[in-house]
Amino acid sequence: MDKEKSFEEAIKELEEITEKMEKGEIPLDESIELYKKAKTLIKFCEDKLSNVEKTIKELTRDEDGNFHIKEIEELGGETD
Repeated sequence: MDKEKSFEEAIKELEEITEKMEKGEIPLDESIELYKKAKTLIKFCEDKLSNVEKTIKELTRDEDGNFHIKEIEELGGETD
């Protein structure tokens, strides 16, 4: 990709590509290029989400009232 897009910009572009392709009014060569672009955008979004998942942390308080940061490895899964 030309410049570092935000996740939201990439999703918006994917939505635009999807709309164009669903209409079926574009030439085959353009469809192929849009498909390739969509694959790149999907990979970019997956990588962004993966990086975010690695950095999500949860602030918890123990019985003594002390705060601790727990890293969440996967959505729905915590580490101790």
